[in-house]
Amino acid sequence: MRKIGLLGGSFDPIHEGHIHVALIVYNALNLDEVWFLPTVKTPLKDRGLADIKHRAAMIRMIIKPYRNFKLSMIEEKNTVPSYSINTARLLHRMYPDDKFYWLIGSDVLDQLDHWKDINELKKLVTFICVQRDEEYRHEDVMMIKGDIHPASSTMVRNGDFTYIPENIRNYIMDNGLYCESIARSTVSEKRWKHVQSVAELCRQFAIGNGADPDKAYRAGLLHDCAKDMDRSMAEAYMRIYHPDKMDLNYNIWHQYVGASYLSKYFKLRDKEILRAVEHHCLGDDDSLLSMIVYCADKLDPIRGYDSSSEIELCTGNIREGFRLVHEEQDEYLRKEGVL
Repeated sequence: MRKIGLLGGSFDPIHEGHIHVALIVYNALNLDEVWFLPTVKTPLKDRGLADIKHRAAMIRMIIKPYRNFKLSMIEEKNTVPSYSINTARLLHRMYPDDKFYWLIGSDVLDQLDHWKDINELKKLVTFICVQRDEEYRHEDVMMIKGDIHPASSTMVRNGDFTYIPENIRNYIMDNGLYCESIARSTVSEKRWKHVQSVAELCRQFAIGNGADPDKAYRAGLLHDCAKDMDRSMAEAYMRIYHPDKMDLNYNIWHQYVGASYLSKYFKLRDKEILRAVEHHCLGDDDSLLSMIVYCADKLDPIRGYDSSSEIELCTGNIREGFRLVHEEQDEYLRKEGVL
């Protein structure tokens, strides 16, 4: 008989906190294995989850160093939405000789009695909960003392990559996961409206000019990621990565800082997007995506002036539109003393 810990959840995405609690229970109960069970869709969350193929891929990556940690895709065999009782029944049919320990968070202890078919579920699995102290008691849950890790999936989706390894950062950015929430976390609420508008215009220009609309949309979302950055941090990025451009006007620093921030912190490896971000203020690059982002930023309809004719031109011919917008912007920047 194997003793198997079950850690279920959306894992949207998985992070070091999940590994932390799995290790605590694995060692405390001398388990044979811990299985990570990503849900296809959870009945307790309204927001859409990242595709399960991406969440599963990230689980495989982060548990690779742990020989007795496994990924189980059993939830794909269940009905949607997935209920724990269905999973437990299926596991017992498949592995009747094994004993299962279901790991739950302290935040769901008070909700446990409301789970579907909870009385039957309690007979099929032993519930385990890790707590900072053992003062809290629940008659149907085995409490294990352990430190609570500060990581959360919400933090990651909001752009705090502190508690995920670099390969997970790469995967998130390579696949455009959580791009809207990450982009939104980098700007003010007021600027977010501009960012959304630019991203939609980038998509429009991309469709009209044979470019990848999804990539253009992501580039639009990320183009101003350093615009609201604290000046001292922006100066640090400039000194480290762009010392030759320190003398340029501060109002255009964010194009250089943004590209470095995306590359060094978020681990974005898409060179086209990085290039478009790095040149979106001055328009000093004529690659297709760079022209799209530059024109969309300058022609954003919510800026308060009529740019409809230029938008129409860029939608049908981005190169001609880029030439016209560039001429107009250079004249404006000279008047403002930026150039």
